[in-house]
Amino acid sequence: MSILNCQLSTVSRPSNPIGIFDSGAGGLTVLKECRALLPAEDFIYYADNANVPYGNKPREIIERLTADATKRLIGYGVKAIVLACNTATAASAAALRARYNIPVIGLEPALKPAARYAQGGKVLVLATEATVKREKFARLLKVYGNGNTLVAPQKDLARLIEENLDDLSVLEAKAERAVAPHRENLKAVVLGCTHYIFIKEYLQRAAGPDVAFFDGNAGTARQLRRRLEENGLLKGKIIPLCGGVPQTGGRAAIPTVPPTISGKITLLSSGVPPPSYWTML
Repeated sequence: MSILNCQLSTVSRPSNPIGIFDSGAGGLTVLKECRALLPAEDFIYYADNANVPYGNKPREIIERLTADATKRLIGYGVKAIVLACNTATAASAAALRARYNIPVIGLEPALKPAARYAQGGKVLVLATEATVKREKFARLLKVYGNGNTLVAPQKDLARLIEENLDDLSVLEAKAERAVAPHRENLKAVVLGCTHYIFIKEYLQRAAGPDVAFFDGNAGTARQLRRRLEENGLLKGKIIPLCGGVPQTGGRAAIPTVPPTISGKITLLSSGVPPPSYWTML
């Protein structure tokens, strides 16, 4: 994997990189979606893994950590910021958009497509405690939730995933416990934390093969592309998407011919990640 040597800049140009931030490895799943949709773009990914997870921290600490991470990425002259963390988005997206004049793209639980798919059936939302406590999530739930929408906050799941990236199979029983109480008549599951995608295999096994899974990654990548285009900041060609209904899981339709990824990545972290950390891409 090639690495980009970033220069400090205060001017947004199409050639500038895009900054993506998460408390740990979870946001790498968002980066993967963004690279697939914007293959010519350069990215800087910052994992604040010295402070992972954010989901069980008080709001004021989440706000401070998110502001610090964003300021660090701004220092590299990024032309847009992607908050690849549901918790950070819920706590800080509005304040960051007011402070900076570049696009700030957030991530939210994919309840809208899940509710549309379930058509009134049972939907289970798995998210961090901090995410479900925020007003932003309450508004989302009010619009797209119903009497069959169940919210199950996960206190330590993100931390356990981060600590067991080298062998996620140890979390299979944990995944079973998260889903089992809600399995009857379940139609869809919303993965409201990017870390949870790493154990989707075990969550799917616990829920059953007929249950659809949704996350907000593809929608975030599409929103990033829209905002870059609106601001004249796209680098390279736009990759058109196929039409039609998204596949199970709420993913965007993929290009007919997979694009050649030419953009570069800079990988940064606040702590010392395990050797396998960046192989998650």
